[in-house]
Amino acid sequence: MHVPAAFEELDSVFADAWARLARGAADRKSALHTMTVASLRQDGSPTARTVVLRGVQPADRILRFHTDRRAPKLAGLAAEPRVGLLLYDPGARLQLRLDGVAEVVGEGGLPDRLWDRSHPGSRACYRQPVAPGASVDGPRVAIPPAGEPAHGRENFAIVQVRVHRLDWLFLNADGHRRACFDFSPAGEGPSPEGHGGQGIAAGWTGRWVAP
Repeated sequence: MHVPAAFEELDSVFADAWARLARGAADRKSALHTMTVASLRQDGSPTARTVVLRGVQPADRILRFHTDRRAPKLAGLAAEPRVGLLLYDPGARLQLRLDGVAEVVGEGGLPDRLWDRSHPGSRACYRQPVAPGASVDGPRVAIPPAGEPAHGRENFAIVQVRVHRLDWLFLNADGHRRACFDFSPAGEGPSPEGHGGQGIAAGWTGRWVAP
């Protein structure tokens, strides 16, 4: 099977992965436009859900998605902000797993701007009268009522995940390839087995690992 040239070196693998993530956030037709977020509930049990990847800031190591502030997962994130992210592109036969720390932001300029830029249909989701996960008497109880475009903003928040590990896996009939990239705060230096290069951002180290 054909192996993209970008998959031959750690530097280009790292740059290609972040570029694909950025395209995933910008293009709703991209296979990376949705991702699975794994976290812990307040009782410590694991949970996962699929969300839309809304923004990527490679320089800041941030992936962003939107949420309802009434959702139970926010209490879980407050108790344990460490999360795992999973994205898969079947066409490229490429899996990305990322570990990071989540921060919920409900107030301020960025949430305001993202709310104003969001599609009216998306904003309607935040106007539903009951909190996500609440028991209801029937499916129509939670249908968002018609209302002013601004209504629902009080329930809208963004979740920013600051990534510290990226696990890259390329599935190939002639041999799978896998690489791991870890971020260390400035001053700690690279790990002995790490590799840094022009395509790997400052603070990151990468290494090939067995698939």
